[in-house]
Amino acid sequence: MKDFQIRIENSKDFFLLTNALAKLLEEATIYLTPSKLWLRGMDSVHIVLIDLELPGEYFKDFNVHYEQEFSIRLEEINNVMKHSRKEALTLSANIAENKLTLLFKDKAEREFNIGILDELNDLKSIFLEGARLDYFRIDSKEFSKYIKDALMYSDYATFEVKDLKMTMISRGDNSNAIIKINLDKSPETAVSYTILQSNMYHLNFLKDILLMHSLSGIVQIKLETGLPMTLEFRLPGNGKIAFTLAPRIEEPENTTQEESEEEEPEPPTKSKAKAKEKKSKVEKPLNFLPDESDEEEYTETEVIGK
Repeated sequence: MKDFQIRIENSKDFFLLTNALAKLLEEATIYLTPSKLWLRGMDSVHIVLIDLELPGEYFKDFNVHYEQEFSIRLEEINNVMKHSRKEALTLSANIAENKLTLLFKDKAEREFNIGILDELNDLKSIFLEGARLDYFRIDSKEFSKYIKDALMYSDYATFEVKDLKMTMISRGDNSNAIIKINLDKSPETAVSYTILQSNMYHLNFLKDILLMHSLSGIVQIKLETGLPMTLEFRLPGNGKIAFTLAPRIEEPENTTQEESEEEEPEPPTKSKAKAKEKKSKVEKPLNFLPDESDEEEYTETEVIGK
């Protein structure tokens, strides 16, 4: 007996979606209700959280009669989806038997059965404090090209927003890339922004996220100093997918008291002074909330793009 049955008219579009997810996630949890499918997943080092919402109208047929939830391996699904050929795809499951079925129908009928994970990885309760005021929309394919440009010199880039311009800076040992994007020339007309101080983000994660440009031409980006970046893409049938990416933060390197006592005093030099000031950079995990005492007051400004 099937617990649910969902039909997708063009399996190739669904492959583009699973392929983008599989680049970032090993596992994900699917929550089904009679009105929508919600997929949620977090990467293994807790740098990015993904929320995919597909309402019933996204699908050709959506037969879900009660709430269900189960966890899957994205790689297994994506390996099957790589064999899709613009044909109809039906997803169904027997959760009691831990079996998810993908049935392709065109000139031939091809059925693939994938195991559902024994343990449910429940991410429903995770709450993240993300950017609240700052957002803008830009061409997702163009943004993907800018990210690849910045990757020439570093795996990370700083992002700053000021005077209707977002600036990305990636630094190598002796070289750097500075990319300035005019926000008032965004494809959408309304832009809301506040001044953003320097946030640093992982470019390889952004490169994989922006594979979504093949499904959605516009990305809405939310930024706020010291908080995760959110990138949201709109999909057909009122669907949407949001990626919440943790910033990389700088922390002073810790030196124990014993280590400092053992060090023999030496005459200061420029190189030693630089080494002393050196900071380590780490991604801020995605389960953090800001200290309310550190919150600043922002003024939201509405700007009509040209």
